[in-house]
Amino acid sequence: MFNKTIALALFLLFIASITTAPLEASPSWSTPEPITASSIVATFPDIAIDEQGVTHVVFQEGKEGNFSINYMQKKGSTWSTPQRISQSDKSAQLPRIRVGLRNSKTVVGIVYKAKKDKNSDSRIYYKESTDGGKTWGEVETTTSEPSFEPDMVFDSIGNPHITCMYQKPNDDYSIGYVGKSNNTWSALEDVSTGSKFDFKTGTSITTTKSNSMETIHISYIDQDRSNNSNNTLYYTSKSGNQQWEASKQIHKGKTSSSKLLSNKQSELYLVWSASPDSNNYNYEPYFSSSPDSGKTWTPAKSIGNNQKLLSRNPALAISKTGTLIAIWEEQIKTSQDSILSTTSTNKGKAWKSIETLRSNNKRAREAEISTNDKSFGAVWHDDGESLGSWRIYYSSIEEASSCSSERVSGTIAEKRSAQQTLLFPFFATSPTPEFTLFPLVLDGVTVTLSTSSGKGQEAVTDSTGAFSFDIPSEGTYLLNFEKSGYQPSTASFTFTGQELTGQFLLCLQNQASCPENQSDSVKKLCEPPPTPAQTPDNAMIWTAMGTLNTDSLAWGKYLSFLLTWLYSIAGTVSVLNLVRIGARLTTAGGNKQALVETKRSIQKIVFALILIFSSWVLVSLVGGINLLQWTL
Repeated sequence: MFNKTIALALFLLFIASITTAPLEASPSWSTPEPITASSIVATFPDIAIDEQGVTHVVFQEGKEGNFSINYMQKKGSTWSTPQRISQSDKSAQLPRIRVGLRNSKTVVGIVYKAKKDKNSDSRIYYKESTDGGKTWGEVETTTSEPSFEPDMVFDSIGNPHITCMYQKPNDDYSIGYVGKSNNTWSALEDVSTGSKFDFKTGTSITTTKSNSMETIHISYIDQDRSNNSNNTLYYTSKSGNQQWEASKQIHKGKTSSSKLLSNKQSELYLVWSASPDSNNYNYEPYFSSSPDSGKTWTPAKSIGNNQKLLSRNPALAISKTGTLIAIWEEQIKTSQDSILSTTSTNKGKAWKSIETLRSNNKRAREAEISTNDKSFGAVWHDDGESLGSWRIYYSSIEEASSCSSERVSGTIAEKRSAQQTLLFPFFATSPTPEFTLFPLVLDGVTVTLSTSSGKGQEAVTDSTGAFSFDIPSEGTYLLNFEKSGYQPSTASFTFTGQELTGQFLLCLQNQASCPENQSDSVKKLCEPPPTPAQTPDNAMIWTAMGTLNTDSLAWGKYLSFLLTWLYSIAGTVSVLNLVRIGARLTTAGGNKQALVETKRSIQKIVFALILIFSSWVLVSLVGGINLLQWTL
């Protein structure tokens, strides 16, 4: 009897091992490739991808105070030979590259700092190409003050806007802005007035357009050089010919290197590096967004792996479909860095697991990222082949199809009270059942409970996807799911005092972003699952014991039901055996042989119970069968 119990437990463990849910394939980053020769020292790259799919890269070449700015591009699978952009009589550093549209033509702009001898000679320079990088115009000087660390953006009509750090006559360092309109650069404006300290750095710039009004947005860091715990990340903006808004605090604490971008309409996205504690070597990438052009911002959210490592220099790119990819460097040891990334398909509300683009025994740093809505490209400098021999590396990833990746489906499962045990999962239904959306957590879904007599209660899912209702009596109920950006759907269930489960389907209303020839598949994708009355006859098996549904979701339900009964039977048999052995133990009368046999029997039963519990945990937590819904 005991051996049969153990055999049943091993069978359940085997079932657990084969019922794991298959993972859906998703795009992955390409193998990193060096795009500069090993004979030059190439660092601080930047990347921009235009509407035609041409990848533009700029980087800094040289060492020991003699640097130049080089440009190269990729069409198809071929990289061009790097060409020098900066002046021959100046040492140029920290380039940034952007693409825009001017009179329906692609314009490529590069901005950088350059000096002759001293830092006091450093100025911000700009150069552009109006034919996609084939030829370049003259170098333009944009600042007359000592200035450093530029960033730039093109507005909706192709005008360049630049922000930079600059030195005032009193030696304070502030954040400045210059823009070009009608072939004329504006005077440098101080946009960081009102901030507390005398050293501003880490600036970034983007633009939005709403109701024909162009707005310029800038982020920067006000740095306390005596105590970096007082560092503050600020944001400011300017619409049209208006004055700059007062700087708004986004984050306070050990902070560095911000990157700001927009969806070109009214939404802003911001990443930066900050320390969550007093450890100077524990920095994480953080994210915040604004849905209303900077008026309000979401709470700061860490998007790193929180392993108390030095994560620095985050960058960000967003596609037209709202896919965000953040990328950053993470220092593992003093001379070892990795390039990591994470993706959000809902504009930063939730982030996927972290991916490693580059990991080696040397250093990979200063990663940047761009997109043209079909693919994302990333660059960084890397000395993985030889310490100190820096080269530019490139990797890319295709954006997942918006038509196939936005489907959200799963099971509505009741979570029972803690008093319900593994042995008796059907009994003592909680008077206020709590439901959770499986397998995907989805918050902010309005759920309405109704009966045939009309609309009833309403609830909203929380951050874990859970919601709850008072079920007044046995019967059939409808649950209607609604969420902005999704098509509404309905699921039904029958409450018998034993089970409350059902299926749901939500689909993003993204047909506009799908190719026209995929409209039929999108329509099918967004249709709610059929109710039992709509199940076609060819999906049914008629048996003497009743009708069986061959649909995969139905079979999952049958298997869940079967395994639950098997667990109950195995557990009950084990407990009854323990009772029987206990009775034998009390009547052993000191018989040593009987005591030995009883001890062995108890060991076998305990082993069987451990196996049963292990298989239950595997099925519930790893497999595709939601047994937890019966027992929690």
